[in-house]
Amino acid sequence: FANSLLMEEEIKNSNNVFDVEFVMVPFGADTTVAVSDKEIEEYYNAHKNLFPVSETRDIEYIVVEFNDENEDAVFAQVDSLFNDADIENFSQLAVDNGFFHDTISNMSMFANSFGSYANVENIVKWAYKEENAGAVSEIYTVNDGDENYFIVAALSKINPEGYAPLEQAKAFIE
Repeated sequence: FANSLLMEEEIKNSNNVFDVEFVMVPFGADTTVAVSDKEIEEYYNAHKNLFPVSETRDIEYIVVEFNDENEDAVFAQVDSLFNDADIENFSQLAVDNGFFHDTISNMSMFANSFGSYANVENIVKWAYKEENAGAVSEIYTVNDGDENYFIVAALSKINPEGYAPLEQAKAFIE
C-alpha cells in the first residue's frame, strides 16, 4: 500500500524530463611532466609492497622423443649422459648430442606445462622440492597425447618470494 503523498511524488519524478549536454575530456598520461629516475626509485622504495612476487624457479631442460621401438635404447643414452651431469655441463651435453634444450625463467609452482610440453607437473614438483640450485633431476617420462618424451631438468636458480626488482616495477610506475 502506498499513501497518496508517495504516489504523487513518484508520478512527478517519473514525468520529469531533462535536457543534458556534457563534454567528455579524455584521460591519459600527461606527457608534459617529466619524472626523473630518482623520483621513480624513491616512489618504488616507498611503495615496494605494491610489487610483490612469489617464489619461482629457473630451470634448464632437455627433451628427447622416443617411441615403443627405441624407448630402452634412448633411455640408456640419456641416462649415461645425464646421470652424472651438473649445471656446468648440462647445456653443453644437450648441444653436443643434438637434444632439444631450453630454459624457463620464473616458473610458478602451479605450472603444468612449459614450452609446448604438457603434463610436466612431476618436474615442477621436483624443482620446488629441490633445495640446491645446480641440481639435476632424474629422467622423467612424459606422455603428451601420441608423443612420448624423456625430460631431464637442471635447477638453475631459486628465486625467493619478495618484491619485483626496480627495473620490472618501473614500467608500472612511469
